[in-house]
Amino acid sequence: MSDWEYGENSCPKCHSEMAWRHCDQCEGGYVEDDDGINGCSLERCDNCNGKGFEEWCRECGWDDVYKCFLSPEYEREYLEKQAASAGSGDTDGSSETGRVSP
Repeated sequence: MSDWEYGENSCPKCHSEMAWRHCDQCEGGYVEDDDGINGCSLERCDNCNGKGFEEWCRECGWDDVYKCFLSPEYEREYLEKQAASAGSGDTDGSSETGRVSP
């Protein structure tokens, strides 16, 4: 990804800074569709979902345009981190496994 920068929004999943860039497939979220018969019409850009920009988290892989993770690997890693932090419960770091005894 080129020409990206950090935005003002934070990731809804991990609270890191969101990265963004202008969509390189459209102009303002729309593309011209010339079917050769009916002339040109404006269609919503499939790349940015009509927003005119792409926005994602470089930390956990959350895509804020489509509201999903960029790949199953990012989602798996995020869920594993969430499970580990929710299950640790100890504050002194004495638990090696991160499990809380009943």
